Order: sequence, then structure tokens, then C-alpha cells
Amino acid sequence: MNWLYYLGEANLYLCVFYLCYCLFLNKETHYTLNRVYLLFSCVVSFLLPLLQVGILKPVETGAQNAVAVTTLPGDVVYSAVPVQTVPVAEVIPFTLQDGILYAYLFGAAILLILLAVKLYKLAKLARSKYTVSEHGYKLVYMDDSSSAFSFFNYLFIGTKAPGPETIIRHELVHIRQKHSVDIILLELFKIINWFNPLVYLLQNSLKTVHEYIADEQTAANGTDAITYSSFLVDNAYGISGLSITHSFFNYNLLKKRIIMLNQQRSGSLARLKYLMAVPLCAALLCISTLSFSKTYGWVDLAPRHKIITPKPIPHSPQPVPQAGKVTPPKPKVDVVMFPPPIIVKNSYLKLFIHVHNTIHYTLNQLKTDQLAVVIVNFTITADHQLSGVKIVKSGGDVFDKAILKSFGSYNGALSDTPGEHSFIIKFVSDGKSEKVDPAAYNAPGYAGEIVITGRYAPPVVRREAKHKVDVVKFPPPVVLRNTGNDTVKHGFEKFYNYLGRSIKYPAIDRENNVTGKVFVSFTVDANGKVEDVKVLRGPTKSLDDEVLRVVKNCNSVQGAKPGRTYTVPVLFTLNSDNETHTANSDPAPAMQAVNSDYKLTSKNLELDEVVIVGYSIK
Repeated sequence: MNWLYYLGEANLYLCVFYLCYCLFLNKETHYTLNRVYLLFSCVVSFLLPLLQVGILKPVETGAQNAVAVTTLPGDVVYSAVPVQTVPVAEVIPFTLQDGILYAYLFGAAILLILLAVKLYKLAKLARSKYTVSEHGYKLVYMDDSSSAFSFFNYLFIGTKAPGPETIIRHELVHIRQKHSVDIILLELFKIINWFNPLVYLLQNSLKTVHEYIADEQTAANGTDAITYSSFLVDNAYGISGLSITHSFFNYNLLKKRIIMLNQQRSGSLARLKYLMAVPLCAALLCISTLSFSKTYGWVDLAPRHKIITPKPIPHSPQPVPQAGKVTPPKPKVDVVMFPPPIIVKNSYLKLFIHVHNTIHYTLNQLKTDQLAVVIVNFTITADHQLSGVKIVKSGGDVFDKAILKSFGSYNGALSDTPGEHSFIIKFVSDGKSEKVDPAAYNAPGYAGEIVITGRYAPPVVRREAKHKVDVVKFPPPVVLRNTGNDTVKHGFEKFYNYLGRSIKYPAIDRENNVTGKVFVSFTVDANGKVEDVKVLRGPTKSLDDEVLRVVKNCNSVQGAKPGRTYTVPVLFTLNSDNETHTANSDPAPAMQAVNSDYKLTSKNLELDEVVIVGYSIK
């Protein structure tokens, strides 16, 4: 729905600009400046939403949650850099967003057809045999007609039109100043924003300014203002042309044209009013940055420069050595922050884990922030073995060799359909990554995306330990398996994933190292909508409220039976100081504790457990 938000924001700014025109500039006689302001408003209203001032945004906190979601035998969740979810074939229902899109396209199509019809009529009329080429324009005579209008360099005038010399002089002003370009631009603008009534008023205001300009120059070059005004009154009831032309006979504008023609000219100081467009643009740009959460702000005019100061993790208590054994101290690296989970197809789970365990960033690559996107093709044979691995898109010699070596050392089976398949492998450093061609995601046999993450932190020397961290490796994905609960087997995967993506670790609990489990119960109605949500037990009110908020906002729970009460436990856990990610480390002890606790507590629960893991930097 980004397109809808963008249109809404742009039309909001357009309304502000047009309101300022009506309040401060509408009565001024600087008509050319009025014309420039109205055209400027149309263009800048659609540019402002695409701009932002990053320095105005609040500083982001130095902590980030990672979520591990309990899953049934289906999708597997791994906390790593976000990648594109493997698409699952399903029937997509017609939604309200679809209805809004189709209604918008229908209205735009109607106006586009009407514009095409008007242009066709003008083109047909321009091919009249009564056409005379004059100095830079073509004069088209219309038999038995008293109308007169112009469009680009064509001047249409009826043989019965009164005062043809005055009319031609008036319409030539429109032709010389290319007012028809403005009209076509506003017609296209109206097609895009047909739902905004102020667009139609703005178009009328621009056409009125065009008439003021033509009247002013016609009266100045031909006769006095009073005589020209009398001519307008005497011929007020002539036939007007099409709405996209500049018609000399426009009864609706007659009164305004005569008033402005005889009005006292605005002084030079009045031009200062037009400078208000500068602070107005600045104010709207600030509003666009601070008030709208959007993904279409492409250009950052004043980005905030991030200063990253790696901080070592506080020393953890040394374990008590057993008799006869010496436990050498381990070198430490900076905290690794995990974003929300990604979903990996079960048929590639073993390959996914193998690649993450065998491909890594070297220290030199981290220091130089080397990024890469590699597309690798491979074949799944009839006996579901991996073969024919080749690099389709290279990311550099070092990355390509690492990928070929990793895929070549994989000996497991792949349960996906035999044939040609491909993976996108992204090397991401410190949150930065190269862009991927969208066509790669739609390629035949696309199997998914693997992300190798790296974040450089200088090695830390602890006491007598002088070992440097040459390789930063991330722990393998932790898969929380179903404990075999017979009451729930399939159908709740989307509900678990929804909880994992939506529940956030409250900052106050994360800062105070509060962990614990929240038990929440709910029922569903005949449509699968969640009802009667309540917390049965929880460690703190902030944790209870967060789980309660997310469950209440769930639109439906697929797989749930109407009228039945379900209970789901949500475990909040933190990686403490002695649970750090070091070189060649095993899965974090926090995750091991989660698995153990899960087996003990979830066997008597209706639904499987959802685990929210918080990672913080102190």
C-alpha cells in the first residue's frame, strides 16, 4: 500500500500549497508569478514525500531484538539478516486494499479516455480545409460558428465571431506563452489525483490566471482597459470551446476578468509573498521526515552520520576449573545483533545450515566492508543429490571460491523437485548490502536467499590471552521442535510466525534483565477471529501487556476450532554477559536453556511455545 500512502501524502501537501495561494496570492496582479507558483505546487508536492532529512530523526537505540519462534514440522525460523521468504502457493483472498486499487484505476482510466476523446476532436477539427498558416501559428476557420479558442499553435475562430482582430490578439498571447502545455500537464495531474476535489479547483485557478495574462497584454497592446472590458461584456454569450482549450468566450470568468483587468496593479513588495514557498517547503519537508513512517523516502538531503564505537562485552565470571583441567580464557568480540527471523524451506534446511557453518567473513573483508551478491545455480538429481554447482552472478573471486567450496562439500539429500535451482547469497557487513535484481527472485527454480552477515570489531585481549579473532562465525540456527503434543499437529504455523514477528521485548524489561514466561489464553469465533484474550500468568505487567496487545490484534488463527479455549506460552529470555558469540562458538547457552525449558514446560500446554530472545548492548 506504499503507493496509496505516497498519493495521500502528496495530495496533503498540494492542499496546503493551494490553500496558501487562495489566502495570500489569489488577488495579486503578478499573474506570471501566480502561474509559476501553481505549477511549482503541483511538482513539489509530489517530490517532497520522496525526500527526507535524516538528521532530524531520533537517534536509534543501541539494542535490537531477535526472535526465535517455536515451529511445528513445517517452516524453520533462523535469526539472521532478513531475506526474502520462500513463496508458498496459496489462494489470495480479495481484500479492501485490492478494492481501493481497482477503484482508483477505474477512475483514472475514465479520465484518461475522456482526455483522449477531447484530443481526438481537436485533431479532427484541426484538419479542416479552412486553415491558414500565419506567423508561427495556424488559423482554423469554423463555418457558421461564433466560438473562438486556441490550443498550442492552432487558433480556432468562427466565421461569425465578433471582433476577430481583438480575439486573435488575445488568443495569440496564449499561443506565445504556451499556456496549452500547462493545461495538458494539469490534465495528466488530474488523472493521477482524480479523487482530490482541490485538483479541479487548482486547474480552474490556473486557467483563470492564463486569461488574466492574455487580457492584460491584449488591453495594453491594442486598446485601453475600459474599451476592452466593454468588448468582453458585449460578447459575453459567445460559444466556448473544449475544456482543454483556451476559450475567449467564458461567461463564468467574465466578472473576474473585468475586475482584475481594472484593478490597481500590485506593488513590488507584494512579490515578497511568493518567497513564502521556501519556508513552506522546508516545513513540509520536516513534517514528511518526522510524521510519516515510510519506505519511499529515497533521497536523504541531510543524512545522520553514524559513529560506530565497538565496545567489548564486560568480562564474564570465570568458571571454577575442575581438578587437573585448565580452562583457557576465550577471546571476545563485539555483540552481534540479530534482526527479526527469516523462514527457510524445510527441503533446504540442512543445506542452509551447512552453508552458514562453512562460509564466513574473514577479518580483512570485515575491515574493508566488502559486500557481494552471488547467484549460484545447481541441479537436484533424480536421487535428490546436489550436483552441477556453478556461479551465475559473481561477487568476486574470494566469495565465489568460498561458495563453490561450501556447496561442493555438502553430502546431504535435498527433497525439492529434481531439476535446475538457484540460490541468492548475499554478503552483508554492518547492515549494508548490495541491491539484488528483482528478476532474480522470479527466476525459474528459485530456491531462496542465504545471507552471510559480518560486523567488524577489533580483537580484545583478555589477561594472558593474546589470541586474535581471525574469523567471526555465527552460531547455527536453533530449531525448536514440536515436543510431540498430540492435541496440536498442524495448522498453527502462521500464528506462531505472527507472534514471533510482532512481539517486541519491552525496553524496560530488557534493560533490567527481566526474563520469564507469559501464559495467555484465548478463544476463536466461527470466522477464526480471536476473542476473550486474557493473561493467566506472567512475570511483569509490561511483558503481559505486550503479549496481550499482539494476541488481541491477531485477525485470525488458522487451524483453531471455534469455541475452544487455547493457551499459548511466550518465553522472554536474554543473552546474558556469559552468553556471548565468540569465534568458533557453539549455539548460545541461552538457546540451549530455552530448548531444555521448552521440553519441560510445554508438554502439558495446548499450543507450542513461542520464544522471544532479546539481544542488548551495554
